[in-house]
Amino acid sequence: KQTYLVLLQNSTELRPTGGFIGSVALITVSEGNLVDVSVEDVYTLDGQLKGHVDPPEPIRTLLGQEHWYLRDSNWDPDFRKSAAQAAWFYEKESGPSVDGVIGLSIPLVVDILRVTGPIVLSDFNERITADNFIGKTLYYTQANFFPGSTQKKDFLGSLLTALLETLLRGKRIPPQDMVGVIATGLARRDILFYFQNPTAQQLVELYGWGGAVPGMSGCAQAYTGVCVFDPLYIVEANLGVNKVNYFIERTQVNRVYINSDGSIKKTIIRTIRNTF
Repeated sequence: KQTYLVLLQNSTELRPTGGFIGSVALITVSEGNLVDVSVEDVYTLDGQLKGHVDPPEPIRTLLGQEHWYLRDSNWDPDFRKSAAQAAWFYEKESGPSVDGVIGLSIPLVVDILRVTGPIVLSDFNERITADNFIGKTLYYTQANFFPGSTQKKDFLGSLLTALLETLLRGKRIPPQDMVGVIATGLARRDILFYFQNPTAQQLVELYGWGGAVPGMSGCAQAYTGVCVFDPLYIVEANLGVNKVNYFIERTQVNRVYINSDGSIKKTIIRTIRNTF
């Protein structure tokens, strides 16, 4: 029996490991079977934190937050560190410890819905599709929200439960299509894993599914006299308390000049455009 904390990362409000953690789910599995799923509003959990934790400097100065909470725990771009931090906050806020942490970002859910087809939520009289998922989610998690409201938790809980039921029992879902979606999600880091079990974590890192920031020198297997390693790892974080990233487009041009004397000049032009 294993219990996993699932960080539901809203990539329309970008954070270093995928998106703002507006909600979390606790999934319990046993013998390969799903035993229980529960969804919690992260603000409800954060309200239960006793004591003070110093936040990273940008969260303190730009967001004006004196304390650090689970909702901002994925501040380190290395998911291993952010997941461990999230598990720590969850234990302090709710009590139980978890066996692992899974990060899920919005693009993965959209791709899954394209394979499963519409999901009917009878409690909300809604038909959720890949095309309306983001809009419906924003409506039920943002519109008319007030402290103490369970609307967000109820909607996401109903959606996640229905989606898991469809995936586990859906007989019309083409297996090859779903494998493709998962493979793409892993490659894009829309699915990230962190396990307390060292053997499981070693496998995750071996396959590159742990969201680790690359640390190995690119010249490790080359003669350093003729090899120049120039890594670039761009990390973005939206601290505007908005969902503007849905409308953001990016382009990037890398120009490398090798001069006659062997010196190298590199120029990076990165354009970020708000299309709203």
